[in-house]
Amino acid sequence: MSDLVTIETNSEGFVTRVVFHRYVTSQDGGRQQVVEVVMTIQDAIDLWERGILIVGNLRPDHKPVLNEAGQQKGWAKTPIRMKVWANNAAENTAVWGNFTFNINPSQCEYEITDEGLVLRDGVITTLDGATRMRSVLLAYRREPRGMDTSLMISVRFWFLRSSREGDDVAPGELTTEAVFDEYQNHGKAVDQTVVRWHRQANDLEEMIKKFVVRCPHLAGPGATWDGDPQNIEIESDRVPARSPKLWSYNSIVEAFLKSWTPWGPGTILAPSDENIEWLLGFYNTLVRDHQELGLVDEMERQEYRTELITSNNLAPHGLFSLAAKMRREEMSLDVLSRLNVGKLLTLDSPATGGPEAGQRVRLFSLHNPDLLDRGIVRAHCDQRDGKISMRILTGRNARDALKKTIREWVGLGPATVIDEAA
Repeated sequence: MSDLVTIETNSEGFVTRVVFHRYVTSQDGGRQQVVEVVMTIQDAIDLWERGILIVGNLRPDHKPVLNEAGQQKGWAKTPIRMKVWANNAAENTAVWGNFTFNINPSQCEYEITDEGLVLRDGVITTLDGATRMRSVLLAYRREPRGMDTSLMISVRFWFLRSSREGDDVAPGELTTEAVFDEYQNHGKAVDQTVVRWHRQANDLEEMIKKFVVRCPHLAGPGATWDGDPQNIEIESDRVPARSPKLWSYNSIVEAFLKSWTPWGPGTILAPSDENIEWLLGFYNTLVRDHQELGLVDEMERQEYRTELITSNNLAPHGLFSLAAKMRREEMSLDVLSRLNVGKLLTLDSPATGGPEAGQRVRLFSLHNPDLLDRGIVRAHCDQRDGKISMRILTGRNARDALKKTIREWVGLGPATVIDEAA
């Protein structure tokens, strides 16, 4: 340790006190007290080696990546940033910015004295920037070691409770989740799925999560508030290609935010248990006739992704826009039968790269001419083998077109020619 940080131990070698000597207090997040500490890179490494500093993000943390021998070789979604930082650290040219640590008042004992910031019990966690700290550790473990660990770094200490770890959080109190949300939204780009699953910005977002958690087709049976839903991706805005999951959580939230309006107090769309129950009924009715919207295995999901628009992140915009329209107008769920898989569209001309004229396709089929004509999908020719496939577009125009198209399919707009035969 340097003279900037003191770690005191008892006769058995257990840490009894940590003192950060060079510090200044300031405020952030309104009137929240924070402490700016100066320490060396070696000080931070020593804290980590003694188990006083826990390196990780707010849930879900980056997943470990294993090599063929089952040994960890890194963390998912971080290799480029970590490698660049570690390489620069080894050359002593890394630009770190501020490190951000947290001391949880509900789990730690600490005080600020003339001697410094004193931690008497508990552990320090990285509030943000786990990849940054892991880059330090990666450079530190390299041989030969080029990193100068005597270089000083700046660390901002927050003193925040967690709304997800059983802490006694007062109404309006700033939490680790709220600050993490601010860092991710305004500090750098990050998948909104992670942020929104773990912190809800308003009553509508809270209702959306309650709906997802309680829906057995989305979260799975017996789902919990902080669990990993079986059918919804909560670690990335994109669903991995080999995942059996249906949509990313952020695609659902975005669909609601753009369509479930107005939702203020006194409106029919105001967040309520009644509306959650209605949404559960809406989705159950859809799944009854559209199996792809429920829990399926990986092979089935792969097939659905190549055949149907409903297994794409664009689908929630069309489906939940329809839900909002039906709820506002207090329509019966029976109108969803018009999307029934038994009502197939008769093609007047061959679908590009798909069925021949006279064959039938499901309404949600990527080969449905409605989707092609309205700019929701487009034909793509593989230059290698000349095969034609249908690609789903994801821009705003495609989203708006899908909303309008699905509404028309159930009779909420210009008539669409549907073959009523089973």
